[in-house]
Amino acid sequence: ALGGTPSDIVLDESRGLLYLINANANRVDIYDYVNQQVAGQIAVGQRPLAGAMSMDNAYLYVTKNTSSTVSIIDLNTRGLFQTVPMPAKPEGIEVGGDGRALVATSGSGTSNLNNTLLILDQTQPLGQQVTPVQFPPPPVTPTGLPVVQARPTTTFRGKLLRTPDGNFIVGVSVVNNSTQTITYV
Repeated sequence: ALGGTPSDIVLDESRGLLYLINANANRVDIYDYVNQQVAGQIAVGQRPLAGAMSMDNAYLYVTKNTSSTVSIIDLNTRGLFQTVPMPAKPEGIEVGGDGRALVATSGSGTSNLNNTLLILDQTQPLGQQVTPVQFPPPPVTPTGLPVVQARPTTTFRGKLLRTPDGNFIVGVSVVNNSTQTITYV
């Protein structure tokens, strides 16, 4: 029993673990699927939503919507490595082959595309680790064509996945609080 449904799950095959993002309890629950038991927990702060593991299996990135931060957890020590402030409320996250994380956010306003997608690079100096992804606004749907729903509604509005080689991250996010956009970086 975890005390609530996880908002996201991250598979760590190298350790035989699942990291369950538990928004209700403000933590990451660790489940050992080999021995079929809860193997611990990591406190991360208010309202964690999504998680992603680096391709080298060294770090778990966890978005925290309420505090507008991303926690980076060292998986070898199961301790907090760093908390990075975000300029907008983070939702989905994925880590690419280059070690940088792409963060989908709720954006910074209804008419501003800035901060909708952010790149987090923990190798940069503090204060320079987060940069916005620049992209043009989506095209207007031609008259007479119905608006297509890109995916069903989930707990949060931005979900990201990396390709197996880690060269691209593909995701769906909401722009301007109404338009769903498929993006790859």
